[in-house]
Amino acid sequence: MKPFFPESTDKQVLERVRTALRRSERYHATNKPPKSKSHFTYSSDDKVHVYIISDVHCGAHGFDKKAFQRHIDTIEQDPYAAVVALGDLIDNATQGSKGCVFSQRMMPQKQVEMIIELLTPIKDKIIFFAIGNHEERTFRQTGSDPGYTMCLGLDCLDKYNYVHGFLTINAAGKTYKSYATHNIGKAESKLKTMARSHPDCDFILGGHIHQTKVVPVAQQLHSGKVKTTYAITGNAWLKDESYSISAAYEPVDMTPPMIVLGEKISVIQ
Repeated sequence: MKPFFPESTDKQVLERVRTALRRSERYHATNKPPKSKSHFTYSSDDKVHVYIISDVHCGAHGFDKKAFQRHIDTIEQDPYAAVVALGDLIDNATQGSKGCVFSQRMMPQKQVEMIIELLTPIKDKIIFFAIGNHEERTFRQTGSDPGYTMCLGLDCLDKYNYVHGFLTINAAGKTYKSYATHNIGKAESKLKTMARSHPDCDFILGGHIHQTKVVPVAQQLHSGKVKTTYAITGNAWLKDESYSISAAYEPVDMTPPMIVLGEKISVIQ
């Protein structure tokens, strides 16, 4: 290259070449990692059945694998299914967490691998994926994100956002808007507050409380129109009540909700 730059030193020529290589698309990976986003869309010419998958707590002492597997089979066989995964898929007890590391049935890495295995049959039905507090504790302590790893294994990184997501779902020619995150509250008053905080949404989705709850909230918009926003939380997959009893929580609900989107919204439990 020296003859092309007679007035430059060898070092300057070398730097010119390196700069050109750094800028060349030929020397960069074509499959760049997806950018983080918070808005997601899903469309179907027919009705849509939205399933919440959260609070699986895979690896916990009370994880009901058989019941959860039956639920996955139901989703797999449903041609209208669309899955919203909202965290706490793994129990992920660590030193200093509320969960007991000694009562886990497998180490956290194996929990991640099992969730990938369990969800693989329905991975193409996942329209949104976020983590819960049980995954977040690892990120806060180590900087490693189990949610990212699970999505990588399920080939759904384009559906992933760390905390929350706004979903636009087109079903049977009608458009529905939703907001989804792991924790939208436990008490009915909190659920109503969250619904009122998203007046443009038709429903908001959450988990965390291990209880299936459906709270309709009628609110008047600036246009004068009265609109109903539903706050809906998913169930848990734990048959061991020791944690609920010790913490004075309500018993775990294992009845999963299904949101039917067609000409109108309805919830089946």
